[in-house]
Amino acid sequence: MYEIDFGALEGAYVADRLPYLRTLQDLWRYGQTIIPVCYREDPEQVFARVNGFVKEVVLE
Repeated sequence: MYEIDFGALEGAYVADRLPYLRTLQDLWRYGQTIIPVCYREDPEQVFARVNGFVKEVVLE
């Protein structure tokens, strides 16, 4: 998997989820990066996964 899992946000209209997204943005901005998107992945999980992938590619 190469993309973040957005869970319930997949296919949803941004306008319908704007209050949630603004709250999430503020939490992340102020360091709460363990808060996931709709109970799926958080930025730290995504970073760890992508960082591992990059290391794998670089070492090949």
